[in-house]
Amino acid sequence: ETMMQIINDILDDSKIEAGKLDLIREKFDVREFAEQVGQLFAGRAESKKLELTVRVEPTVPAAVEGDVLRLRQVVGNLMSNAVKYTEHGEIQVRVGVDDLAQASQCRLHFRVSDTGPGIAPSHHATVFEAFTQLENGSRVGGTGLGLSIATGLVRLLGGERIDLHSQVGHGSAFSFALSFAIAESAP
Repeated sequence: ETMMQIINDILDDSKIEAGKLDLIREKFDVREFAEQVGQLFAGRAESKKLELTVRVEPTVPAAVEGDVLRLRQVVGNLMSNAVKYTEHGEIQVRVGVDDLAQASQCRLHFRVSDTGPGIAPSHHATVFEAFTQLENGSRVGGTGLGLSIATGLVRLLGGERIDLHSQVGHGSAFSFALSFAIAESAP
């Protein structure tokens, strides 16, 4: 399973770099998406005795159109890191509306925060580079591609970047915003 994840990460990273990753536009329920992503990591969080909360703000439209698979991959990579590096405390996933510029479009804001070890300011830029892992005194494994892939996917989905707010000893928060067409009804 670990080997397959490494191979898939390398393939995704290569496809993003080559501009060969196709996006699929489909209608999806934002709350159902958030709940499913939370469920994917609930067992791992529970095994570490971490509190995991997922919240979709009431102002978020029920359904939007976009590539839910790639969005799940971005949020999943951020959550995977949060669970992997957090030893106690909590992980929060939040989805809110940055902008409802018009009736047919919205800009959603996604945020994954944790109470993990935090990241020193001198490492904020380098954590997004491919094959980069920070030494934090523990062996957590992985390829060092998760944040690189997530950043590439956010750009491919029309976002600008993933923002990082972190302080050593006080956890980290990764966030990004993407625009979606508002769907008329939930799928």
